[in-house]
Amino acid sequence: MRHAPSVRHSAWEDVADLSASFGIQLDEWQEVVLQAGMGERADGTWATPQVAVSAPRQNGKSQIIVARALAGVLVFGERTIIVSAHQQDTAREVFTKIVDILEERPRLNDRVESYGRALNREYVRFKTGQTIRFKARSAGGGRGFSCDCLLLDEAQRLPGSAWAAILPTMSARPNPQAWLLGTPPTEDDDGEVFARFRDVGLRKSSPRIAYLEWSADPLDDFDDERVWAKANPAFGSRITRERIADERATMSDRQFGMERLGMWDGAESRKVVPDHVWAALSDPASQPADRLAMAIDM
Repeated sequence: MRHAPSVRHSAWEDVADLSASFGIQLDEWQEVVLQAGMGERADGTWATPQVAVSAPRQNGKSQIIVARALAGVLVFGERTIIVSAHQQDTAREVFTKIVDILEERPRLNDRVESYGRALNREYVRFKTGQTIRFKARSAGGGRGFSCDCLLLDEAQRLPGSAWAAILPTMSARPNPQAWLLGTPPTEDDDGEVFARFRDVGLRKSSPRIAYLEWSADPLDDFDDERVWAKANPAFGSRITRERIADERATMSDRQFGMERLGMWDGAESRKVVPDHVWAALSDPASQPADRLAMAIDM
């Protein structure tokens, strides 16, 4: 699924070229995401200030975050970039990847003024004054999230209260952009915000929001390897057929549909007529005027 405005110019190639210069070749699907999210208007501002991506785990969403964060500093001149996740361990994983890239390349490392390595206080500060910060989302909402680029990992766990607090802190920035990357929310996740982005993508209702999703279709065969490949853009590289086969053998249909095939309703979304659609068609006041006959043609 892809919803993004048509633009004359996209800065995605700048991001891909920068990553390639680090020796990191982005996957085709990662470039598709960047192309949709990095469109620019005539005045140089982002065509999509808000970008959301839904894909199953372990397909390489964190590499998109790494590429976008470094490009923000080295290409776009963004002063403050925040990488945030529901858990600090996830944010720290991205921090470690970025530090490794910088420290392994002396010409880049020379641009760094200092690294903050204390737990929950990770950052990279450049000699230009630009900073990449890494933080977990907390009950404090969006305080301290004012930045030029906000990269939210584990977006399926982003509460509405936190999102409502984050957005106003970015409004004073001249050209802010927020990225939400995650997987389909489980029943234990607060997926209200991420679901709203998906609704925009389904209805194509906003030209200012980009939404991309990799998932299986409701009537797909869960045992078909072609379906596995369709829902997992890194199938055959980061994610092997054997790993998915193991998951299929030990997960329920609902779990497998949601966790590995990226289906927001798991096995429930395989229904031809979803429950909420069926319920919306009910008419409690209706009464049969004569004998009722029903037929099914298949």
